[in-house]
Amino acid sequence: INEYAEEMRAYRASENPKKAAGKVFVSVESFQPANLGVPFVATTRFFSILDNGLHVVKTGMSTLRPGQGSVSSIKQEFELIQHKNLEFSLTLYVQRDAHLIQAAKSRQVSAAVATPPASPTKKSFMSRLLRSPKKQASRADAAEKPAEPSLMSFLNQEGALGKVNIVFEKVASKCLGKALTLELPVYGVADPPSALSRNSVDSRSGSNLSRNVNSSRGTLKITLFYLPPMPSVPKQMLPQNMQECIKGMQYAKWHHGGERLSGTLTQQGGDCSTWRRRPVKAQSSYLVCYNEITKRPTVKIDLSKAEKIEEAWDPYSSDPVRKNGASTKTRSGAVIHKYNVTEESDESCNVPRSFRITFADGERISFFADTDEEKVQWIEAMAEMIHTPRPPNPMWAQVAFE
Repeated sequence: INEYAEEMRAYRASENPKKAAGKVFVSVESFQPANLGVPFVATTRFFSILDNGLHVVKTGMSTLRPGQGSVSSIKQEFELIQHKNLEFSLTLYVQRDAHLIQAAKSRQVSAAVATPPASPTKKSFMSRLLRSPKKQASRADAAEKPAEPSLMSFLNQEGALGKVNIVFEKVASKCLGKALTLELPVYGVADPPSALSRNSVDSRSGSNLSRNVNSSRGTLKITLFYLPPMPSVPKQMLPQNMQECIKGMQYAKWHHGGERLSGTLTQQGGDCSTWRRRPVKAQSSYLVCYNEITKRPTVKIDLSKAEKIEEAWDPYSSDPVRKNGASTKTRSGAVIHKYNVTEESDESCNVPRSFRITFADGERISFFADTDEEKVQWIEAMAEMIHTPRPPNPMWAQVAFE
């Protein structure tokens, strides 16, 4: 039984369903760099740009943490309109501050000193013979040992560090109505054809870039959530960010959650002016009553609006409770009140294995179970439902869940 059924039918009749479009929420979580030579001496900043072919959006600045495997937080969210053949890219850019340029220059100088030009002077046979093998080996090792990478050597002329591409169709089913976290490898971005060398540092880093443009820059962590088109839900009622989406679906799951208990009870009160035996199911915060013949739901009793559940005390039992208002607790701490049937004027209270629910407006609905064991199960289940806070159930989440 959909509590928004009438509103949805009215809105669907007044609006054009073809205008509805799905939403894709993209949260860029963090970047975990490979060995990029990020300097420790100063703060290195970077940002990302999302491009879906229609819009280009830039995030705020984040700190690129030094050290291989360290995690650099981004925490930026985007909202895209879902359409056919939706694709988008995320490109990471490093701000080329003075300390990066200086570090690149220093490494160029170090590389030049480490590899001096070969001397044309000929060595005599005896000098070559008397040369120490250990010194020769150490010099060879020093020559073969690669220099530490410079972060500038991983950037193209525009400062782009790396890029990932996402084809939404490939992941749409995995993030439909739920959050999907992806860890994507980031690869280098080649220089644009129109880019020209600006100085010696850029020229040298550009030559290094051409050698490592296909190497991994690290891993970009993103989260996706796809909200499908909902022509029956007004636009102003749709969620505006991913957190709303996640919470809304959690609430919908609670409302559509697995049944706590199902069986048969005999009811008086509510929609039953006399005792009526009917199939019932305890689900989320509702007691759902079914037609015994069609097995279709007919009534939902909202137990979140109830104040208490009371169990009849039998004066002929060994139970020591003898006063109205006494109570016991279930294993989860829910309170079950008791009343003395000899002190009640209502004849329905004298029925064996009976109990009743009292609502805030004073209305009472009485039930009795077929067995003592079933009575205990129903009382405990309903007591917990009455004392459990009921989360909201937004219209869009109910539609998405169904």
